[in-house]
Amino acid sequence: VNRGPGRAKPKKRTISPKGKSSSETSGEKKEEKEKDKDGQAKKILDAAMRSLMAVKNVSGTYSRNRATTLTGYQRETSIMGLNENLNPEMLGFVFGQQDFMVDDARTHFAEYASDRNWVTPSGAIKDPFLRTLTEQINLRASVQPLKDFRIDLTANQSTATNFSEFWNRDTILQEWGSKNTLLETGNFTSSIVSIGTAFQDAEELYQTFRGHRQTISQRLGDEIGLTATDEEGYVIGYDATQQDVLIPAFMAAYTGKSANDIGLNPLKTLPLPNWRVNYTGLNKIPFFQKYFRTFSINHAYRSAYTVSNYQKSFQQTDTFSLS
Repeated sequence: VNRGPGRAKPKKRTISPKGKSSSETSGEKKEEKEKDKDGQAKKILDAAMRSLMAVKNVSGTYSRNRATTLTGYQRETSIMGLNENLNPEMLGFVFGQQDFMVDDARTHFAEYASDRNWVTPSGAIKDPFLRTLTEQINLRASVQPLKDFRIDLTANQSTATNFSEFWNRDTILQEWGSKNTLLETGNFTSSIVSIGTAFQDAEELYQTFRGHRQTISQRLGDEIGLTATDEEGYVIGYDATQQDVLIPAFMAAYTGKSANDIGLNPLKTLPLPNWRVNYTGLNKIPFFQKYFRTFSINHAYRSAYTVSNYQKSFQQTDTFSLS
């Protein structure tokens, strides 16, 4: 039927099998895509939060103790270690001060006390002037990435240093001093990670250690401007058996580091974390519940670098700082 030119033709509409129009279907697809995006963002956020919440506990302690023993100290003590006149000059020492200024130079308590005539000048005193220093670092962290999976991390380092010298007054020169009798002894230990070389062939590792010695010798020579070498290629004064060469070469080989990057000071080592791992999730499996009351998997790793005793005299040439 011709209804005239002014009448528009009716638009066709397609119906989806479920009875929905194509415009409604496309709108639902957009909503689903937006939901998928929101879901992915939520998963990423949840994973980040789980990673942050996995760290259950972090703690650390640092302790430092210093002590001084001075034979021949003449002053008497009264209240809080001060003399009978409550002289404030000793307040610093009473509250733990160990370093003092004499003639604009930092020095120890013996020289500070001698400069004020607090020490007897008698030459009959044969006991040494003693100073001790101990430092202890302990770090702990507990990580639980899964409900039944726990990792405990520990790192520690301890240093003990003792200084001994005979502090007397020279009656000829009329001055105080130790006459080059200073002797330093101590020990050092630090947690390290050497698991990378733990399963390597022992002979191969030993040969790596031997090969590192020449590199360490050359680095030590470069530090003080020595270039002359012996027949084997070692810098003179730092041969294959010199302790300043052996210790860094050993550390480089057995920790898997390069001889060009390892530190040359054996008492300046960064404490690295050791660990203990515990997993108890197998308790939820029916088989293990049937035959075991509790079932857990544990793994622990500990590696320590220890210098049991070192000794350094005042007249020894410095190759590394012991203090």
